[in-house]
Formats: sequence, structure tokens, C-alpha cells
Amino acid sequence: MNLVTPEWLVFAKVFLRHPWDVSSIFRTRTAVAKRLADRIREWRPQVIVEYGPATGSVSRAILAGGKLAASSSLLLIEKTPEFVEYLRRTLHDPRVSIFHRSATDVLKVLAECGLGKADCIFSGIPLTLIPVDSADAILRNTREALNEDGLFVQYAFRRNNMEVLLRRHFQNVRSRTEIFNIPPLMVFEARKN
Repeated sequence: MNLVTPEWLVFAKVFLRHPWDVSSIFRTRTAVAKRLADRIREWRPQVIVEYGPATGSVSRAILAGGKLAASSSLLLIEKTPEFVEYLRRTLHDPRVSIFHRSATDVLKVLAECGLGKADCIFSGIPLTLIPVDSADAILRNTREALNEDGLFVQYAFRRNNMEVLLRRHFQNVRSRTEIFNIPPLMVFEARKN
């Protein structure tokens, strides 16, 4: 019998081993994940990327409810091996490709998949908790990976200097707080223009 470790236990174990990579012991709540995924309903993008999907709560919300056409691609880029293994065991959809890579590799991942630019990129990476040069590299590549109308959605448990960091790479940045998440989640939306 091939048992899958419960999601909460995978998340807790990874948080204890890599607290700076996860930044919270709790995953994003389902209702909040659905609200994040609702950002793609307006224009039904064909190429979506998610950095740091962890156990996939936002990924599943993106896939749910017919938000993506059968020809769409959802590229999940995750560097934590335990999360990659969990996603590969539990997320089976022909539109999904899972990469055990760093978010800085987004341009390479898109090229390897034979895809052009991304319509939307979601990120759960705690950018303000990693070295500034790493965060800048991720954001620089994110901007380059997005099409001209593309949207970058960054969600984090701490506001810190996130808006300042995002404004170095994106002209249009908005933020809001999802208070019904534990802990409350800061959501930043950024566009090139």
C-alpha cells in the first residue's frame, strides 16, 4: 500500500526543517486560495506559473472550477524536496508540470516547456526573508517572464519591505490583507505597466 503523508504533517515537518523557506506553520486556507486564484478568471490565461506551491492549496484552487482551458499550462516551481514529492504524489492533472527548481529558473522552465511568456505568476516565496540579491533575481526574472499584460501575485505572511522590493521591478503595485487566513495573509498584485 502506498500511503500519502497527510498534508498538515508534511507542512509542519517542512516548517520545522526550513522555517525561512515556508514562513508559516499553516498552509494557505482553501477560501483564501480560491480568492487568490480568482485573479485569473477575468482573462483565462494559458500559461500560469506558481513559485513555492508547498502542498498545493493555491495550485488546486487554480485548477478547480474550470478556470483553465484544457490547453493551459500550470507550471509549479518548488525547491523543497518534501513538497515536490507531495505534489507529485497528490496532484495529477495533465495541465500541471512540477519542477524541483528555484524560482530564479523561471525563464529556463518556460523555455524547456516550449512556452513563451507567462500570463500570470503566483508566488508564496517569503521574498523579504531571503537575501536581497536572491529576491531581486527572482523579481527580475519574473518581470521578464511575464507577457506585457501579465500579472504577478505575491502572497506573504509579513508585509516587511515587500512593497518597496516589488516597486523596484514593477510600476503598478497594489496590496490587500486577507484577514481570514491564519495568520493573516498580505497579497500584492504587480504589473509591468
